[in-house]
Amino acid sequence: MHPRNAKRELDTLEQRFELDETFLSSPNTAALKSAVIRATDRRTGDPVVLKYWEKTGTAVDADFRELWRHEMRQSERVRAFPRADEVVVEVLASGESDDAFYIIMPSDVAPLEHAARFVRPDHWLRALQGPRQRALLWKNLRRLAEALGTVHGQGLVHGRIDGRAIYSTGAATKPDFRLGGFEFCLRVAELNKAPLRVIAKSRPVGSVIFSFLDDWRALGQVVTNLIGLDADKLDEEEIEFIEGRTKIDLRASEIDLIRLLFEPERNRILNAATVTSRIDAVLNELDAEAFADNGRYVLALRLGPTSRLSGTLNAASGDAFDADDADSQVDFIRADLETGASLSRTARGDFLLMTESLVYDLQPLRVVGSDETWNVASCNNARPRDGVFLGRRETIDLPAHRIEIIRFAAASRRLNELRSDALDWSAAFDMTPDGDPTLAVRRGLLLAQIAEALFRAAEIAPVELVDQRRQGNKRIVEIAPSDSEHRMRLSQALSVDEPHKLMRRLFDREEADVDAEWQLTEAAGLGMTVRAAANVRFIRPIQKNNRRLYEFEVLDGVVPPNAQLHLRKVDETGTEQVLRRRLRMLTMLSTQSELAHMLADPRGRLRTYQDDPLVEDAHFDKLDGSKQNALRSIWSTGPAQLVVGPPGVGKTRLVTEVVRRALAGDSAIRLLLSAQAHQALDHLAASVQKMLKKTGLADDVILVRSKADNGADLSGAQTPDRAKAYLKELKDSPLRRRAPRAIQQSLRDMTAAADVTGNLRAKLPLTTLRQRRSFEALVLQSANILFSTTNSGDLARLIEDGAQFDWTIVEEAAKATGPELLAPQLLSMRRLLIGDHNQLPPFDTDRIAEFLEDQTRVKRALAESDPLVGNIFRDFGLDDLKEAVEDDSVLSETCASARRMLLLFESLVTSELDRQKRSDQRRRRVATELLQQHRMHPAIATVISQCFYKGTLDTPEEREAEFYSERPPFTITDERLPSSPIVFVDLPYVQREGSAGEQRPTYHNPAELQAVLSVLGMLKAAPKKPTEPSTLAVLSPYNEQVERLGRAIEDGLQGRLANLVDFKPGTNAPGFESTVDSFQGSEADVVVVSLVRNNDHVGRAALGILRDRRRMNVLLSRAKWKLIIVGSMEFLRVQGRRYRRHNKDDRTVPAFLAKMSEVFDQLAKETLPDGKTPKFEAVPWASLMTDPKS
Repeated sequence: MHPRNAKRELDTLEQRFELDETFLSSPNTAALKSAVIRATDRRTGDPVVLKYWEKTGTAVDADFRELWRHEMRQSERVRAFPRADEVVVEVLASGESDDAFYIIMPSDVAPLEHAARFVRPDHWLRALQGPRQRALLWKNLRRLAEALGTVHGQGLVHGRIDGRAIYSTGAATKPDFRLGGFEFCLRVAELNKAPLRVIAKSRPVGSVIFSFLDDWRALGQVVTNLIGLDADKLDEEEIEFIEGRTKIDLRASEIDLIRLLFEPERNRILNAATVTSRIDAVLNELDAEAFADNGRYVLALRLGPTSRLSGTLNAASGDAFDADDADSQVDFIRADLETGASLSRTARGDFLLMTESLVYDLQPLRVVGSDETWNVASCNNARPRDGVFLGRRETIDLPAHRIEIIRFAAASRRLNELRSDALDWSAAFDMTPDGDPTLAVRRGLLLAQIAEALFRAAEIAPVELVDQRRQGNKRIVEIAPSDSEHRMRLSQALSVDEPHKLMRRLFDREEADVDAEWQLTEAAGLGMTVRAAANVRFIRPIQKNNRRLYEFEVLDGVVPPNAQLHLRKVDETGTEQVLRRRLRMLTMLSTQSELAHMLADPRGRLRTYQDDPLVEDAHFDKLDGSKQNALRSIWSTGPAQLVVGPPGVGKTRLVTEVVRRALAGDSAIRLLLSAQAHQALDHLAASVQKMLKKTGLADDVILVRSKADNGADLSGAQTPDRAKAYLKELKDSPLRRRAPRAIQQSLRDMTAAADVTGNLRAKLPLTTLRQRRSFEALVLQSANILFSTTNSGDLARLIEDGAQFDWTIVEEAAKATGPELLAPQLLSMRRLLIGDHNQLPPFDTDRIAEFLEDQTRVKRALAESDPLVGNIFRDFGLDDLKEAVEDDSVLSETCASARRMLLLFESLVTSELDRQKRSDQRRRRVATELLQQHRMHPAIATVISQCFYKGTLDTPEEREAEFYSERPPFTITDERLPSSPIVFVDLPYVQREGSAGEQRPTYHNPAELQAVLSVLGMLKAAPKKPTEPSTLAVLSPYNEQVERLGRAIEDGLQGRLANLVDFKPGTNAPGFESTVDSFQGSEADVVVVSLVRNNDHVGRAALGILRDRRRMNVLLSRAKWKLIIVGSMEFLRVQGRRYRRHNKDDRTVPAFLAKMSEVFDQLAKETLPDGKTPKFEAVPWASLMTDPKS
């Protein structure tokens, strides 16, 4: 047996943990009940609460293992639901010992049946006669109702809600109940797959619950047990209390609610929304009753000669009393409060008691040996009201007669006297703990999204309608850019072109897509209502009456009757919809604090997964070493894992192996696979489909692709296709024949509608369309494997519908911003993000990140933001953010957080990898790197490794041997083109020969274009297999050059480039040409690169896009067998020398250019195994441009 697969030697539970002597909940092995006990982890020294199932040493242990894994799986699904992490007991880790299976929970919780027995006599559980105490009871029951709603929302029946399944910290002033005990949860739709035999052994005959209503009755039983009611006599006119329990004067609404839990109202659905609504009504009544009783706010003053408070009071009174005259000071404060007092909480979470003349700073009572409490507020400082700028705050009025003033020394004694009559100062506000890192995360995400929207909105040009006329059958409008002080200020804050420069850049310099459709509208910003608009197309710029005007043709619509209009791209509407979806996801994040904490600190809540150990089998052996290490980390540690995947390392191979293992372990598992771009997602989906068919897993899996833009490789996987297939299966099934006639007719209508496409769908009956959409939504929610882009509306709908997945896997995560990554992460508690921050970043983030570096610019832009983005962001916290950042420290923190959230994957990965370099390598890892590449010829890989990955990227020996022993899938038909794996077609430096330089429009290079065409004419496809055609790509970082290359290649395919017809493009696009951005994630056997830039400029203007090491990394790493670079070597060397001394880690500085020249020089001295062919060879372009010699 392989040593890795030998049976592990497990510690016993006593060896792993130091167990307390008494149980919180005692075990019962005959009924398979768990034990709950406090313990100390011997490995870490941390106190924990342990829940375990003791092994029997018999075949029953297999049932135990199933029970334990069932709890793990169900708790993960439930805890991923919004707010579930607030109302469901936290599971820190799980594991198996030699004699037990266990889960680890926080040290401060205990089962309610235990906690209720050991609370103090003045605890609210022992004093439910008072309205405030019963309000705490109902607040706790509301938490349990929310948790139960989460369970039911997953299609689960909890099955055992009692004092063992409810956990509490024993808090005396705050609601803290949490729901646990998920080992008995059953998915209603999967009863045949649940461990029924296990549950049957653990419950008396007939007691297994399979009903949502039974869960609510069980919750009702918990309430009656706590109050002391006789549950069997609730239907009688007068309720009865259990003998020996104190009778409580319950309100009628409380009694009605308890009865509702046991017996729902006829024709009314009993669910979490109904129950929490009824509880809220009860709480309103109890709050009113509590306010009318003897409760008071206790204010403890720190007075004396050294007290800052006494000093302020003395100054405010005009030196009317001495600093040690405490009685006079108390009288002064009492008189001050009687002028009118209000309690405020600032944006920073500080509590202030304010009067007309003073602001009193409050803190909770802190006494050594006791927990801090807001049932007494202490005060050690006050400030004159006029000198305090408060900014954004929450405020409530406090009647002076409700405030009891005492000396600080008497605070503890007075609190014990008053007990529940001491009101909680903080209860009036929705508390956010001081220093809560999730607040900075949420503000950062919001600011990052606002900044992105502002840059988008700044592309909307304010214009003046100068003239409109008829020209034949065409309607022509003439417009001129229009400035306003507001737009000028915003342009300066964003450092973007003001409207006149914007129009010149877009239309005079032809930087805009000349065929793009534009819209003339009154709407100045995003999200504004459009009453009238005209779709227009740019014709030409003209000079008229000494003004620069721009002619547009009106395609359709109505030109608004105002002179002041706005010109915007037609696709901005899609942008607005995406923005609204992202903001809804940001709102959901406020209810998912687990994810917010993970974004703030991925290591803060690490978990170890031991319920499904990684099996290092034959599949594992086929992975290279770096993938094996990554898989070990992915399988054992969560809830988040980050994998850095440089070019060619096989990221998709790793993902498909994760998917295969997950499905092989549990065919009912649900996986969400996502990416920012459709192309990357389609490639991933095709790979997964291929794996499923090869491994025989396809038959048990529902695989769905959400709204793909190109389904060529995903035949039948789109949601409509899946729905259509299931409808046709239903058509002839016995199930349909047994169904009522109305359902049969609906199925017939939907089946017929499934074949209707295009505009004809609009003519279908509304009922059929609604049914069809509902059926498609059901298919989407039922998918085992769902492929969907990060910005998909389907993901937003799944989140709002409460759907959950067991895994979320995001490919190319480095190309998505933090707001884009929210949706997929909200859908699961186990997240795998894979990407490479050394390749292309999210679109347009460089200038946004630069903007967020300057706090002054940020504040100025926010001040001008309302007209442009207010309609979208106003309801999502724009005004609150603007007020909060008036505090410079909050502004600084928020800008820093926004930069992190903007480039989320990069910020998480780099901080974690830096930590690994400094710390013990044995610690659990959140991030791993794949450093063995399989795509590129070793010579090409050497360039990429040395220039962009500090020499860490390796080629496995066996893959290197394949490149050196196999023939390439192409031949060279002209000996002037070297056979080296890297060839540089060298054009003269423009300072020496101007004909080889770049030209406008920005940018193209005719000399390089001709060189590329010559090179292409020297290649011939020679595929190794008929089913695997040779692939070719022609890349350039400039759109203009790509478009010209595309036209020239297309023109040449019938003539001088007819040799290319046997090549296949590297992507699904029809042509060989691509930009860098569109080709990331793709590859080709031969890649020809046109660099374009060749000039005599200095600094940033000389290199342009070539400065960006990430784009150059992508540009040079797409080739498998041969990389041909067309450009000026001397130009690159000159620029490289200028930046040689700069920090190589600064991606804004092209220091890699000098390194690239060094690597080229070294490779030119090395040869392939044939001993003749250099690994790199430069060839003068002139030698390729002349006819070969006879």
